[in-house]
Amino acid sequence: MEHVAGQASQVGDLLCVPVPHHALDTMNPLRGNHCHAIEKLSSSLELYERVGSPAGMAYSLARKSVLHTLTGDKGLGWQIVQDGFVYAMQAGLGDHCLRRLYAVGIWNRLEAGDLEQAGKLIESTEKLLAKSDACAACILELYPWFSYYFLQTRQIEKACGCYKAVSRLSGKTGNPIGKTIAAMIKSNLYITEMNWKQAEEYSQKSHQMLEEAVPATAQSPIAYFLKRMVEQQGELQQV
Repeated sequence: MEHVAGQASQVGDLLCVPVPHHALDTMNPLRGNHCHAIEKLSSSLELYERVGSPAGMAYSLARKSVLHTLTGDKGLGWQIVQDGFVYAMQAGLGDHCLRRLYAVGIWNRLEAGDLEQAGKLIESTEKLLAKSDACAACILELYPWFSYYFLQTRQIEKACGCYKAVSRLSGKTGNPIGKTIAAMIKSNLYITEMNWKQAEEYSQKSHQMLEEAVPATAQSPIAYFLKRMVEQQGELQQV
């Protein structure tokens, strides 16, 4: 992808240049390459600004918020999400851009301990989903943190619905990330049933699947989600 980006730049095709950068922006956070990802995002944002792509700007700002949330700068991450909303409203793929930003915003607000704002974002997202179904990518972005919120607020039936949606998707596509997420949600659901053995089994299965799918991802968003879900289990056991 680095080579493709370089070739596109050399021939001067500004419409083609953002495409490999979009792929790199997706892969770097997944692999935990935060410093490299921030560097590439700056280039991507500049390119999307030059070619006049509000969708590109919205997606890149969502990824930038992910990186700041991962590294603990929740305030800046939240501001970037709000900046992204402005571009998403201008984009031809507006609903898709909004769903992506909502997903990041929900995670960011949960990290900040702002359950009230996270709940408002989830309500807005549910209204959006009622108008247009989420694609596979949106499901894997939205439903993990939906499930975390619903478990945190003891809305077990809704959390179970998230599990079923992710499980159904991963069953159809064989997506290993989807299977990883589904297993972790199921683990926490077992905690609410006080089924400790199954909870531990599914937690171990989830971590194993992630390691097999994307090795060395200790700092990736997915690995971070698993960590937060494990931490949540301690809270659920106290109820």
